[in-house]
Amino acid sequence: MESCVSTRSSQEAEVSLHSPLLNFSLPGRNRGVQSSRPCPRDKSLKALRIDSRTCSSHGRPRRAAKPLICHRHQAKNPMKLESRPMIYESDPPTPLPDVCVGLTPNDVKPSPDAHPHWAIVCTALLYAACGGLDHSHNLVTPLSWGAPTSYGGPPIRGSPAAKEAAYVHAITHRMEGLCDGEFGDGYSNSNYWYSAAGPHEIQGPLLQKAREYASGSPRLEQLISNHGDRFSPHKFVSICQQADISKDQELKQFCEKVANTEWRMLFDHAHAQM
Repeated sequence: MESCVSTRSSQEAEVSLHSPLLNFSLPGRNRGVQSSRPCPRDKSLKALRIDSRTCSSHGRPRRAAKPLICHRHQAKNPMKLESRPMIYESDPPTPLPDVCVGLTPNDVKPSPDAHPHWAIVCTALLYAACGGLDHSHNLVTPLSWGAPTSYGGPPIRGSPAAKEAAYVHAITHRMEGLCDGEFGDGYSNSNYWYSAAGPHEIQGPLLQKAREYASGSPRLEQLISNHGDRFSPHKFVSICQQADISKDQELKQFCEKVANTEWRMLFDHAHAQM
């Protein structure tokens, strides 16, 4: 079995979407959404490029209202460092917040002609932030894994979003944490996928933010100094694992800050490609 990450090409890549999450509609999926201004505390909300006013002709929210609400939910409910089991099924029964139930890549696309693979990556990130690890995993697996799976379907080769899909794959397994998965526990699987993704442009600014979060704590400052000039996902996975096992509150809170910042930076990057 092989990774798809090394076979990237232009937007003429295959765009057929086989995951069960990608091909269903929700009647009235945006019903009852209230328009409001993006939360000023979270700059990554701007990445959605949403005019949240309702359509004057129909009184319905615009296309991206649902992902905006999901994004706001993440801002108000940041991801916690806690190992979450995955079941690796095509239709996972994992309970989700109402705001993200039924979210599809078509909901996330800012325009009909936006590339669907970047919409898949953004949707997977939103699911991961809401605790839907299997939902997220099912979406990114075809873009990043070179063999068919029972939960994600056939591989989609040559995707321009393959690198970012592998990155989301890594985040999903890191959130799986100490729980056993397909290939060892989540942390070991996360390291595999960070290697598959390779260096990413968000890791420079991410390191700067991690240094800010560590400032004032000699222990945290030492841990971050070990990263060198670029954020090391593997070293961060090790810190998360240590915090998860020890339940050390300082480490745990540090990991949560860095992980949520990483999430926002990757979402911004992926959404900008659409």
